[in-house]
Amino acid sequence: MKQLFQCLVDDTFNVTGMVQDDRKALRSAKLCEISLELRQVDSDHVIVSKVLPWPTGEEFPSKAIFDRKEEVLSVMNGTTLAKIPFRTRVLKSLVQQHDKHTPIVPRIVSSFDETESKTKDGKVHESLKTVQILRDVIDDPQSDIKWKKMKKAIISSAKSELSSLLTVTEQTKLLAVLKNRINTGDKDMQNVLKFLLECDVFGYKMTDEVHLLCESSSFDSLVSELIISNRHALPEKTFVRALKKAAGSDETSMKTFLKTLLELPFEDKQTAAAASDLLSPSEAATLIGCLMEMYKDDEERNIHGKILSLVALLFDSHSTQFLSDSTTHDTILEAASFISAMTSLTGTFAELECTDAARRTISSKNPVKPDFLIHTVHLKVRKWTQIQPEEKEKGEIRSMDSDDSDTD
Repeated sequence: MKQLFQCLVDDTFNVTGMVQDDRKALRSAKLCEISLELRQVDSDHVIVSKVLPWPTGEEFPSKAIFDRKEEVLSVMNGTTLAKIPFRTRVLKSLVQQHDKHTPIVPRIVSSFDETESKTKDGKVHESLKTVQILRDVIDDPQSDIKWKKMKKAIISSAKSELSSLLTVTEQTKLLAVLKNRINTGDKDMQNVLKFLLECDVFGYKMTDEVHLLCESSSFDSLVSELIISNRHALPEKTFVRALKKAAGSDETSMKTFLKTLLELPFEDKQTAAAASDLLSPSEAATLIGCLMEMYKDDEERNIHGKILSLVALLFDSHSTQFLSDSTTHDTILEAASFISAMTSLTGTFAELECTDAARRTISSKNPVKPDFLIHTVHLKVRKWTQIQPEEKEKGEIRSMDSDDSDTD
């Protein structure tokens, strides 16, 4: 494999473009493929690998640029440009799904059809069988035979990764089929929707519409199960609707649900915009009050940073709305006072830490020298003779230098 380019994404990930052999690929009549490998900056493990088709006969790209605002990766050469969506919240969710102490197995996905991909023993991949059955339903949505075949395949097949195997057009048509079948009262719809969501059939943008369909069809428990499982990244609106659901529950359930949501990535402007549109000021204030109680709980110390991030997001998204709603003023003022006190305390500790570090630096560079220096101390040893009893009574002690003639 030859490396074509490398690009830093959101200061956290590296995307590397790899190809088998650029000279052979240019002479080949088949469609050229570039492997985009995603890694964390400080790791060699591949988190996900995506196949990028490249026009035949074109020079391979030598440069890639990530647009942080649009969250798009642009891959280019002198004449050709390809743009690939790279949602940072999705990337962070992928990292969180893996344990840090276990090796990461890359997910390989493709954006084009795989018609004859087979395993070494000659059997067609189970996932491709399922995708073909889904395509049969999409091509003939009115066929009850194909619909029943799909339901039977879903019940008998194991859960597999079907991400990006259907195009956006196919996903849109499949969603229309699901809406029509729900309207006809199909009793197996809950199992069908659960399978499609767990296998990640729909793309990131389409997932929110599927969640809305579940909630409007009394299948909202499926969305709750998906959130709790923390297997896939949630679209911004789905995340905010989960916050809305938490705000309407009792205090214990709210804390439990918020703790689950805090494990998901949410620090982005799209989530703040969705919160501003979907949450009322009273709901946002209720969430902030509950988050402050969680922050004061020592058992939640490991998620204090996440709590403050979500509180800041809710403050930013409803700053003007809080002013016009007097019922939220007490909660907001209490939270603001608490955050201000914590900020001041944090600043004090930071200042003390800097002062201590500066003192250590100065001490290491300029050690204190005393006015004197002790090298060696010699003590003279003197031996005393044994004191006789009669001398002890007289209080006299005979020294080594005394002469016998001096005594009585």
